[in-house]
Amino acid sequence: MGTRTYGVFRHKGGEWHHYDMGDGIVDNDIVALLDTGDETVWVATKKGVSRFDGRRWVTDAFPSDLSSNLVINGLHEPPNGSVWLNYRADAWFSQRRE
Repeated sequence: MGTRTYGVFRHKGGEWHHYDMGDGIVDNDIVALLDTGDETVWVATKKGVSRFDGRRWVTDAFPSDLSSNLVINGLHEPPNGSVWLNYRADAWFSQRRE
């Protein structure tokens, strides 16, 4: 379970585990979360993507220049096992309707 301020909570073996920036997640404001079923969990934030391999977190799973002025707002795993990222321009998303 991803949260907007506390990072990620994982329920496994009847216990809850909490992970946040201190554990290696790039930011505690979780935008999207993807569990690929092999103990791997991908977490998208406005500051980048982190990956959990079942034991530890990789803070920057993708290069930071990959997104420049774009924000990841979705993760998806198609049947072939690849990971798809959905990007959006933050300025476009934040604009007001007139």
